[in-house]
Amino acid sequence: MMCPKVLLPRWWRGATILLAMIVPSIILFYAKSQSARCGFVMVVMAVMWVTEVIPLPVTALIPVFAFPLMGVLSTDILREMDVIKANEDSHHVGFTNHAEETGHIAKNREETSEESEIGQVEVLEATAARTRKEDARTEAERRKLEAVKMECLSLKQMLFLSVAFSANTGGTGSPLGCGPNIVLMGLLDSFDNSMGLNFATWMMFNVPGVIMCALLGWLWLQILFMCCGKNRVQRSTPEKEHALRKFIEGHYRALGPVSRKEAVVVTSFLILVMLWVFRDPGFIPGWATYYTTPGDSVYVKAATPVMLMVFLLFCIPAESKPAPGAKQVERCMNWEAVHKKVPWGIVILLGGGLVLAEGAKHSGLSIYFSQQLTRLKDLPKEALVVLVCLMAGGMTEFASNTATASILLPMLANLALAIQVHPLYLLIPATACCAYAFMLPVATPGNAIVLSASGMRTSVMIRAGIVMNIVCIIVTVFLINTLGYAIFDLNTIPTFSNSTTL
Repeated sequence: MMCPKVLLPRWWRGATILLAMIVPSIILFYAKSQSARCGFVMVVMAVMWVTEVIPLPVTALIPVFAFPLMGVLSTDILREMDVIKANEDSHHVGFTNHAEETGHIAKNREETSEESEIGQVEVLEATAARTRKEDARTEAERRKLEAVKMECLSLKQMLFLSVAFSANTGGTGSPLGCGPNIVLMGLLDSFDNSMGLNFATWMMFNVPGVIMCALLGWLWLQILFMCCGKNRVQRSTPEKEHALRKFIEGHYRALGPVSRKEAVVVTSFLILVMLWVFRDPGFIPGWATYYTTPGDSVYVKAATPVMLMVFLLFCIPAESKPAPGAKQVERCMNWEAVHKKVPWGIVILLGGGLVLAEGAKHSGLSIYFSQQLTRLKDLPKEALVVLVCLMAGGMTEFASNTATASILLPMLANLALAIQVHPLYLLIPATACCAYAFMLPVATPGNAIVLSASGMRTSVMIRAGIVMNIVCIIVTVFLINTLGYAIFDLNTIPTFSNSTTL
């Protein structure tokens, strides 16, 4: 049976919008009061909310323009105009008072020396000199205020960029830190061969890189904002440090004591990390091996402890006893919070990326591109990994890092097999560089949030990010050619590499 909305004509939304605005207008003919106009707007919104002819958040914008137009309520931009007008009025009053004061002075001087023209000239010269002095002082204060504003803007940009840099580099520290990492782990799991890459070895390799990139990023921001340009951030003073300390202490005290719910969540997270690390660490038997018999096709993977901790959070009470009047004990997690706060769009994006990778594999697209890339087999593998990092970093600036990893990683895996290079030698640097995108807001969610919250121009992010991209690529290439060989034994090609494709 077809949905009723399918049977409606295509113009039903437009007709509903017109009717929702015309029919309730009867209210305005019978009652012309302010409350009637408010009721008209409420009826229009109610009809549009019920019928959903336009998105619900868009319907919520109606009062913003309808109330001022119908004389129901003024907007705030108007309040700003009132403030500006008040400031202008006060400035005008001050100027008038100053003129009156000058006039009184001149009048007094004139009364005391009515018969002396020299005295009048002195009064005029003194008044002019004082006016010039006040104008110079006002100009100096204006310039000083402008310099302070520009310095604050530079400091604001530096702090916001440091958040973006930290988020992008920190996401490579664990397999679950960002989307490309999950794509790589899912890719290896689908082949039932991790090649020694697990939670522990991943952190052993990438955490040093996170620390190095974070320190170099801090150094670059210091150079860019404190040593370059005319609006440099000045060095800290004892007064600034004292004010900042009071600000942080005030916000820290406002947090209050640690609640039972917070303690449970922190403890659960620490237990989860330990379960991740020691599930299959490689250097000792992991706890997952005790739940898997030899030859069994069922494996305990990283998702198992995650789901266990989530289940426990739904079971553990948030308080030792229920609140007065409460029908049941509140739990540390409830479904309403999950429904509202889980970024389902990102979850769908990750799933779509994995499906895209699987489709590229089964359709033969990844094999085709890897065959085209085999033309680079004559390059030294050290130069090849640099080229791979540059390609991954460049692609992810203009596309989602998860989508970039989903398309690129299967191709690089097949390329590694074709030229007889350990797959992790190309896959790990490419995965890390998919997260090292610092130039454009579309590259990572962190960049987009920072650009929106800070209000900085995209050119500022590009100027700071291009150097950071190069720095992180250099660090990644250095680590894979040093620490990577020690952790993953990259000199030994996996046995399944005799096949033509992963």
